[in-house]
Amino acid sequence: PLLFNASSARIKSARLQTAAAEMGMKSIQLEVYSQINTLSNEVYQKDKLLFQMETTTLPLNMEVVELATKSWVSGNTAISELLLSISTGNRVQMDYLQLLWEYNQQVIQLDFNLKP
Repeated sequence: PLLFNASSARIKSARLQTAAAEMGMKSIQLEVYSQINTLSNEVYQKDKLLFQMETTTLPLNMEVVELATKSWVSGNTAISELLLSISTGNRVQMDYLQLLWEYNQQVIQLDFNLKP
């Protein structure tokens, strides 16, 4: 009778350890799925912003700089206005590059999380 109780206790202990390990695994899976979902949403939002910048913001920015340059060459504006336009254009391009870098980083993280 003593051996039976010890064996039964070991079996119960093993079952509890297995259940705890399964719960830990499920917790980790939920955390990874949550990270993947968050990253997917962020990548989608950044993708929309990049598309908008590539289709409208950057072309308009280049056009503004070109017009400011032509206006300065023809003598219609001061050098300070040209420099302001160029500075603003550079800032827009830097914002685009920063957004593109963030997008690429998140795609890399998403790819890392999705690999088995």
